[in-house]
Amino acid sequence: MLQRLHLPLTKDPGTDRPNPADLTGGFRLRVQWSDGWWKAQVLEMKQDQVKVHFDTWGAEHDEWIAKDSQRLRLPLPDDVPAEEEDSRSFVSAYVRDRPYVPKPFNPEKEFQKRQLRIREKVAQMQKTKLGFVDPQLSAKMNGDKGVETQVPSVSVESASLTAEKSKLKEVQVSPEVAALNEKAAKEVLAQAQAPPPPPLDNTLKPQEPEVPPPDFEEKVPEDATVQARDSLEPKEVSREKPPKGEASPGVHAIRWEELLTDKKERYYLEVATGQTVWDLPSEGWVALLDDDGSKYFWNTETGTTQWDQPG
Repeated sequence: MLQRLHLPLTKDPGTDRPNPADLTGGFRLRVQWSDGWWKAQVLEMKQDQVKVHFDTWGAEHDEWIAKDSQRLRLPLPDDVPAEEEDSRSFVSAYVRDRPYVPKPFNPEKEFQKRQLRIREKVAQMQKTKLGFVDPQLSAKMNGDKGVETQVPSVSVESASLTAEKSKLKEVQVSPEVAALNEKAAKEVLAQAQAPPPPPLDNTLKPQEPEVPPPDFEEKVPEDATVQARDSLEPKEVSREKPPKGEASPGVHAIRWEELLTDKKERYYLEVATGQTVWDLPSEGWVALLDDDGSKYFWNTETGTTQWDQPG
């Protein structure tokens, strides 16, 4: 086993010089060597000299010193041999007075500890930003520290929660703090009761234009007046004539092609005749533009859309 490093005193221990007649085998001393006062003990004696052994040092460092030398001092009151000190520290560190018993895990107690840590953080934030701590929070923290309470039930209106509310009513709370607490409680309750969002559909689908079906006919009540029928008819919007456009090269099965003006307005070009209109066509294949500028194709008669250009 490795020995601990025992450092000497860097100044005079302040004890008296030993009586030469008392220097017998095993006598404990403090001996000066190299500007330090080391623990040592007497090994052998001569008429006017003693052989001392320095603690934790080998026998090659043993030294004969005169009995009346200024290097010898009595030990300090708490000085013990280095070997005994090492054994004491080993026993205190590795030997237990009783057998080891593992501590069982208590989930309720761990939950209470986590809740207490959260309340302490909230109290610190309130004290920093508002200058005071909510009395209800202080009372709850003091109750958690003093008494181990049971974990409340999940039910919002459980008996334990009702008891806690009755205790907190006794604490005087300012209207501002009460309003903030009530608002925060409602937000937390709403988030807990909100249904989970539906899963996202990451599949790429062509965007279908919002157009009426081909067989859609606007019906007018028989008993309506002419003025009512005129009001139901679509009104012509005063627009300028759409600009002339050029069809994309190599498009044969497409009858209409959607184009954009400089103001990002959509109009439609008849490929065969070069005619342009503002309204969405209702015959043949139409080449439409997606929001990102990509082109897809819509059959006005069947209502189908596809990415591939029809042949």
